Amino acid sequence: MPMFAFISGVFLYKSAKRHSFFTNLANKIFGILIPALIWTLVLNCFYGEFKLDYTHFWFLWSLFFCSAIVLAIDAVCVRYNGIKAFMLVALCILFNTVIDDPWFIGFLLVPCVVGYYYEDIKRLVDKVRIQSFILKTGIVIIFIVMECFWSTDYSIWNIGCNMFAFGTPMITGIQIVFRTVLGVTGCFVMKLFIDFIYRNLSQSSSKYATRILAGGGITGQCTLEIYILQCLLVENFGATCISVILRYLGYNPFTFNMNFLQLVIAPVIAVVAFIVAYFLQKYIKKIPFVGKFVFGFSMRDIKREVKNV
Repeated sequence: MPMFAFISGVFLYKSAKRHSFFTNLANKIFGILIPALIWTLVLNCFYGEFKLDYTHFWFLWSLFFCSAIVLAIDAVCVRYNGIKAFMLVALCILFNTVIDDPWFIGFLLVPCVVGYYYEDIKRLVDKVRIQSFILKTGIVIIFIVMECFWSTDYSIWNIGCNMFAFGTPMITGIQIVFRTVLGVTGCFVMKLFIDFIYRNLSQSSSKYATRILAGGGITGQCTLEIYILQCLLVENFGATCISVILRYLGYNPFTFNMNFLQLVIAPVIAVVAFIVAYFLQKYIKKIPFVGKFVFGFSMRDIKREVKNV
């Protein structure tokens, strides 16, 4: 999830250079917020809830607010880079200390801001003449070492993003900093891995490599769709079905062998859900009118539809 926020920050930087604040904000509203609203209502209907439960699809809500914050600060401080950086850093700190929200904005805002400044970070590295190999190796080592000390106790589900929430601000603050650094270094490691794969595919003459590069990968254009559908299929519909089966059996057979659950069942479920979600979103998009907008759209799509009318 930090990697998706990081990538969003990278594209926010590019979008801010090419389009106005209102165009970029409209694209985020139509591309993220509206799908979150639509599928939240779908999920609420499944549970028989006749209200807007904005905690469903929290990742999309959080990503939208992070994008809106970065875009707003960029527009206000467009000529004052120092003030812009100060405000973004200050907000990252506030959302991880005293601001408590149900979408864990502080968790995604940091990698989003780092992604936004990714090009500037690269220029700074080149300016100070740090050897690329040494820097990359150092980041990988830091990530691996920190990963060895990772505990689920540090996750957002356990400690959230408010260091004062449990009356132990020092301990919680250290845990949040640890989680944040691990997430950011993980983003850089993933970026190095993706760049490595891309370079090798670019040099390959295989037709499959050409297709992957041309299409942005199997899911390059539908990551949001797959995320939404896997939330429905696995986290909600699937979880509900499993709970019914377990109640019928009277016991949980998976608890007798947790290794089998983690190493076999969970990966199989993930792969199956991925394949089903990928093909399902293709069929949903073929539905007249609804299929064009249910997974989000942009200002360009609106202008195209108006022109066609």
